[in-house]
Amino acid sequence: MNTTTALPLASLPHALRQEETRASKPVAPMVEIIASQPPESLLFEERRRECVHCGAWFVARAPGLCDACHEKMLETELRSGKGLFHHSFPMRAVRDTASMRGPGLDKARSVLPLLRNSGAILLVIGDRWTGKTVMATYWAGMLRGGRYVKACDLFRRIRSTFAKDSSLREWDVIKPYAEADFLVIDEVQERKKDSEFEMVTLTNLIDKRYDAMRRTVLIANLKEEALNEYLGASIISRAERSGGGIVGRDWPNYGEL
Repeated sequence: MNTTTALPLASLPHALRQEETRASKPVAPMVEIIASQPPESLLFEERRRECVHCGAWFVARAPGLCDACHEKMLETELRSGKGLFHHSFPMRAVRDTASMRGPGLDKARSVLPLLRNSGAILLVIGDRWTGKTVMATYWAGMLRGGRYVKACDLFRRIRSTFAKDSSLREWDVIKPYAEADFLVIDEVQERKKDSEFEMVTLTNLIDKRYDAMRRTVLIANLKEEALNEYLGASIISRAERSGGGIVGRDWPNYGEL
């Protein structure tokens, strides 16, 4: 049984630098590598490492940390205000990730593996002030970045390219959102329901991201029965086929806990 003492999370940056320094040194002969590791590691001789935090043996993904401790480190950074965010995420939502707790935080954590390991499209719906945007910001922090936009702002920026004196083309505005590794489109219910342009533009954007297997979150203050009216059958179908789907509000407002 491994008896290595776990390091406090605050010590991880220093421990990681030590691990990176060790990793940069010449590799020991294979006999020494195998001899220093438990027998079950033989299939992963050059990739197996000991977590500098908990002492567990693991197949390396992050320098020095097993997956579980890597997740803890990311969440600690995120909730202390040190997480990495694209400038477009709302500062209030970034701040409020530190207040996440209870069922809402449990829900965010349970969905994270789905976003991390696939090109899932999620439709996050529910009443106002239930922490949907905060939850999406948490995911962005844990995924190390992303892009955020409100639906009405997206369409306003696209329409601005129609002006005769505009130096931008429509694709110039859409491209960053089509190619972002992780995209959050908020307040989808604010788009004009009777606008064919907005429906076609949103559908095409989601279709491009679906084809490229890029992770996408659409947030709306809607009930499930109203989704088809605002998003259309095509987007809902894409979400389901991507391995994502609807994330309904089954957690209390953070302020109610």
